[in-house]
Formats: sequence, C-alpha cells, structure tokens
Amino acid sequence: VGRRTCRKTNPVYLFMVSVQIGSSNYFWSFKSAATSKLKAEMAEHQERIDKAEQSRATVQQQLDSELAKREDTGERKDILTKLTDLERDRQRLNQELSKYARLDPEAIRHKEQVAMVAKSAANRWTDNVFSIKSWCSRKFGMDDATLNRNLGIAADFDYVD
Repeated sequence: VGRRTCRKTNPVYLFMVSVQIGSSNYFWSFKSAATSKLKAEMAEHQERIDKAEQSRATVQQQLDSELAKREDTGERKDILTKLTDLERDRQRLNQELSKYARLDPEAIRHKEQVAMVAKSAANRWTDNVFSIKSWCSRKFGMDDATLNRNLGIAADFDYVD
C-alpha cells in the first residue's frame, strides 16, 4: 500500500509517494502543481516587467527628442529669469515672515493653552504634596517645619497663581 505526502523542500513543493515492497520502502517524488503555477506566475510577471521597461524606454526617447527640439527663445529666457527672481523674492519674504512668527496670534494662543495645562498640572502635584504632608503629619505626629525639612520642601512652597 502506498502512502502519499506533500512536503516543502526550499522553494519547491514535492509530492512524495512511498511504497513498501517486501521489507523495503521505495520513495518517488514529483514536482507539484504549485511549482508549475509559481513558474507560470513568475513568467507572467517577468513579461509585465519587460513591457514596462519598453514603455519607459519609449517615453525616455520621446522626452529626449522633445528636449532636443526645444528652442531657447528670448521669451523663454525672459520667463526663466522672471521665475528665478520670483523664487528669490519668495524666499526673502519667507525669511522676513519667520522673524514675525513669534507674534502670530495662533502661536500665542497655543502657548497660552500649554501654559494653562502646565499650571494645572503643577497645582495638581502641589495638592498631592500637601495631601502627603497631611497624611504624614497625622500618621507620624510631626509638625510642618520638620516635615518640610525632611522632605526637602522649601518654606515658600505654595500653589501656582
């Protein structure tokens, strides 16, 4: 009685057939249909790549021929000169605008919002410190001056206004 298995060896799937004749085992292996399918797909993709390369070469030739046909007229030179002048002006204006960026109302609003968030966070942590001081004072019976000295808290420690 033959036993059939399919196993993968590197990139090739092999169809294994084993037959026991007497006390000997004989094995045959055949390439599977998956390998044939992969080869067909690879050929199709290679064909698409070749067509794309041909198309690219054709377009490149057309571009080269059009560039060779283009004449450097006085009008074109004037337009290119005007373009470079406008680009230079735009760059100068952007640099001038960046000088005033710190006065931008939206940037100022954003900084105010960030400051408000930081202030509320600082006050929240200050509240936490006061809660811990209160708990320590009740738990260990220490006065505020001793707690401040032991915890390294400044005498002027208070909420942010």
